[in-house]
Amino acid sequence: MKIGCHVSIAGGIDNSVIRAEELGCNTMQIFSKNAATWQEKILDQEEVKRFKRNLKNSILDIDPVFIHTSYLINLASPLDELYFKSINSFIEEMKRANLLLAVPYLITHPGAHIDRGEEYGIQRIIRALNIILEKSADLNLKTMILLVGAIRKLPPQIIFGLQVLKIQQELMQNNPKLSLAIFIVAFL
Repeated sequence: MKIGCHVSIAGGIDNSVIRAEELGCNTMQIFSKNAATWQEKILDQEEVKRFKRNLKNSILDIDPVFIHTSYLINLASPLDELYFKSINSFIEEMKRANLLLAVPYLITHPGAHIDRGEEYGIQRIIRALNIILEKSADLNLKTMILLVGAIRKLPPQIIFGLQVLKIQQELMQNNPKLSLAIFIVAFL
């Protein structure tokens, strides 16, 4: 049985493995950078080596590791500046995941259409993910996980539930090598 949680990367991403072990986790989720900023911290090669070594030497055999993208990413945005900034940030997150993990898993929240309509938001996300997959074809990332988080009163502009299944269906038609897993999590 796999038991894990979101683990802090404070003091270096390599410390997350130590924290996960202290918590008794055999899987974990981390951010690869500060999730509340667009700025990307360059991962130090030694820090990456320590992270990989800590995973390899983990007594609890921590696997898999999931990397959660920045909360700022909005692949459904009708605002072109935010939309393309989100695409570029997502690609950078993919590169970081590819650098850190032998089998990279990336978790993201698809975004909000900001009152432009559900179908508009879905089509923006599909377009964004297709652009992302095309621009990142050289990476090892084979599984993309869309984690859709919801709270009790979910605003209607958030892409959620069955809408995400439509995204999955359209993406899988265009990208047969991609494994797209979708988890819907409700926070009450």
